[in-house]
Amino acid sequence: MERKTIKTILLMIGSAFVGVTIFVVAVVCYVAYISPNKPGESVDLFHSTTRVSMPPPIKNEDETKFLGSSGIQAGRYVENKNVLDAGTGQIAGNISASSKPVSGLKIRLVLNGAVVSQWAETDVVGKYSIRLPPGKYQVSGYELNSYLTDKKLAGKLESPQNEFQTGIFNVSATENGRGLDLDYVDPVIKQGPTGAVKVSSPVVISWKPYPRAAKYRLQVTEWNKSRDYVSQRHLFDFSNRPEIIGVEFNLTTSGVPLVAGKYYVYSVEALDATGKAISTTANHFDRFDFYAVD
Repeated sequence: MERKTIKTILLMIGSAFVGVTIFVVAVVCYVAYISPNKPGESVDLFHSTTRVSMPPPIKNEDETKFLGSSGIQAGRYVENKNVLDAGTGQIAGNISASSKPVSGLKIRLVLNGAVVSQWAETDVVGKYSIRLPPGKYQVSGYELNSYLTDKKLAGKLESPQNEFQTGIFNVSATENGRGLDLDYVDPVIKQGPTGAVKVSSPVVISWKPYPRAAKYRLQVTEWNKSRDYVSQRHLFDFSNRPEIIGVEFNLTTSGVPLVAGKYYVYSVEALDATGKAISTTANHFDRFDFYAVD
């Protein structure tokens, strides 16, 4: 390589270095100029901060996130990679939230316990249509796009009356199949107790009234430790869960003993006048409701 060429390359590198240095100095001066820091305080160029004078309110995640399950399957688990091709046949269904149509939500169905369908998106009236080859089908589950559920179904959970499995039906170019109709509802809201409760004092579980609820069904689960799901024990047998007309239940006067050092989670189902469940409390498997102390 000629000496003149080497000199040219070195000059280019030097010019670039000087340019970068000038740019960095300019940025430092600008940040120092607009910074609200007091004299003598350091300026963090890479981790800017905003001063907050009051503690912000605690966000209720139950109002901003989908509280249900983004997918339910019956029988053997079907892997998502087994995707059925589109075809001349069609399966259709509807998705709603509190009986109002949900648009822009993506769903695919589990079919014949072996494959999943193509994705479909609900329209303005909450209807989805899935194209698939003609043949015999049985829906055995579904999957929702988990990214969209927080946006479209925030604060909702699946209705206890949803069905996620159908009988066997035919699909052809002239005969459509019926998919799943899914509705999502508001949860029953817990009122308390929370935190530590004394076993020597009355312990009253309460919740907010739920629209159209004629009565409520309660279950209380005991954990040995926080987040100890393996050792959990239900305080009521499944067939003997108490049904309450009202929005509270006194564990103490009902003869339900609590054990100091144990953790407790409770769930409440809202029942209509016919005894059918219309909603329930949101399930949080990562936290307890209260714990017992002496």
